[in-house]
Amino acid sequence: MTDLINMQISNSCDKVVFDVFKQMTDIEPERVNYRENNLSEIEYDGIISIVSFTGEKRGRIILGIQKILADYITLQVYGKFNPTNDEVLEVISELNNIISGNIASEYKQIFGLIMKVTPPSIFFGRKIIVSTAQITNSRYDYLTSYGTFFLNVGFERG
Repeated sequence: MTDLINMQISNSCDKVVFDVFKQMTDIEPERVNYRENNLSEIEYDGIISIVSFTGEKRGRIILGIQKILADYITLQVYGKFNPTNDEVLEVISELNNIISGNIASEYKQIFGLIMKVTPPSIFFGRKIIVSTAQITNSRYDYLTSYGTFFLNVGFERG
């Protein structure tokens, strides 16, 4: 039963990522890795956006994205070269907000869970460390022609 649930969750995340990228850009991501982990922290160089879930199930989604890919996505959205860092962070925040909202909708359809998403938090830099204590999480790594990104989906234990 747990394997079936994990497969449904995994398929939901992929479906949402592929659909959102198709709607916002001309990028077709390919999932290159999936792993369940219970790491207490994530370290990343680039942009990190975090959206939390509240409601019947509490958790969060972390989107980690390379700056070069974030710049290209921003070019697709705004149609201009050399976007400012503020523009890039705004686009990636919205990207994660849309992905998280769509995943919450998928989980409602599949599991009947009502979850609300919080506004995104966003960080840009080197060696960003995000603590994920008390969270059971899964990481999805994606590759595109313009760079890589990951989605870390986690829920409170219990």
